[in-house]
Amino acid sequence: MLEDIRMNSNLAPALDILDQAETARKEGCRRLCQLLSLDPTSTIGRILYEIDNEPGHRRFTPLLEDISQIVEKHRVEWAITDWPFANFWDNPHEPYHSKLLGYFIDPSQKHDCGDFLLGELLKVLENSLKTSECLPCALARFPVDGCVVHAESEYIDLWIERRCDSRKYAIIIENKVNGAKNQNEQLRTYVERIRLDHDFQYPEIYVFYLPLTVDKDANQSDRTWLAEKRVCYKKITFKEHILEWLNSVLEQSESNWPKKMVEGMRENLSHYRNLINFLNRKQKELKMNAEILEKLRLAEENNRPPNLSDVGKLKESVELLQRCMQQVIRGKLMLKIQSILKEQKRIDAWLCLESKQMEPVHIDSPYKEFFGVPVNLCVRANEAVSVCFGFNDHKFWLGYMRSDTADKQEMIEQLVFSQADARELNKTDTGWYRWGSIDVTCDDNCVENFSVKIADKLVEMRDSLLARLKVKGFRS
Repeated sequence: MLEDIRMNSNLAPALDILDQAETARKEGCRRLCQLLSLDPTSTIGRILYEIDNEPGHRRFTPLLEDISQIVEKHRVEWAITDWPFANFWDNPHEPYHSKLLGYFIDPSQKHDCGDFLLGELLKVLENSLKTSECLPCALARFPVDGCVVHAESEYIDLWIERRCDSRKYAIIIENKVNGAKNQNEQLRTYVERIRLDHDFQYPEIYVFYLPLTVDKDANQSDRTWLAEKRVCYKKITFKEHILEWLNSVLEQSESNWPKKMVEGMRENLSHYRNLINFLNRKQKELKMNAEILEKLRLAEENNRPPNLSDVGKLKESVELLQRCMQQVIRGKLMLKIQSILKEQKRIDAWLCLESKQMEPVHIDSPYKEFFGVPVNLCVRANEAVSVCFGFNDHKFWLGYMRSDTADKQEMIEQLVFSQADARELNKTDTGWYRWGSIDVTCDDNCVENFSVKIADKLVEMRDSLLARLKVKGFRS
């Protein structure tokens, strides 16, 4: 079906991008659930929160509450648009991001990291100036001792000052993480405020323009004025330079960190890095949207516009592909568990259809329709009961399956029930003593993450049941 759609050469580029966008959107949603649970009370705890007994908790909490307002605001928007971060870029929140970055690098904050984090950031800023022609590299050095950090002060997102006679400088960081519009003479105004109100000369002032990625620049008129006044200007990005700073900090040996960095701040910085990576993925998704619209416009100009039925077919194909891939993953998982049981643990394990529990089937490939229906992987305990792992109704489960005659089943029924209750397997059905769902995610890492664990669990369940049967006088 998908190949039929792609026969239209004018439409194919747009459909390719639609396919990519749909994949990116689903990946974004999955990672969103991992990184930002969308519940402000738990999200902040997972992303940036210091535990209650860490120093700095009381200072950090109001900042996190500000950020939670962003999360909550866009959680409502997502409910309306059904598209993660659909309106994020139209509603800039640079003040919150500036406060957060300012908190991390401010030596006076009670996170007790001193000037370590600020010093690492200043190194990144120094390195960024090595490619700048506005001043000799020797003058780009930023000593960290004696620095004072101002976040959201005097209408400037973030600025750092050092007044020591040996090296006096002021660094202005204009944060454009959410793509807000440049204001008229914005950078010029900031520089003049620092020069006149805080007694810095033009050559002592450095302006760093900080968007998320490289596709945004300060106004040309501002840049021309800065060059005329010999104010050093450099564009840096969250994607490159802030991530470089975070990576340089997080990848250092623990022996280089302040004590409190080891105890709490390392996790906060790690989550902040995750958040920046998440925003980068969202921006890529928006770029895909723009490309789609442009391809659709060109297709319409060529009198070959797509229609909704074409897009509907593409959606059906993508959903069908997803179902088939999940089916293959289920097959790989079950065959891997079967292989581990047979080859490593010397235990016979067989596959059967849920609808034909007493009929073992042989299958050696996950690319069979067999795994598109409910399937059981079984390990025999005795003639009346087997321990099973299976899939049904989009869930994986473990359970105890009945076999042999009703009389023999009744003899061991209460014993099996007690074993199942201890494992919280409390559902019952025709052909089963008890069964219950287990937490297994059908994703790309499913086989690697769960095959050995489930094989071990089946063996443990069987051995435990056999031990109880033996005590009660039943043979295996």
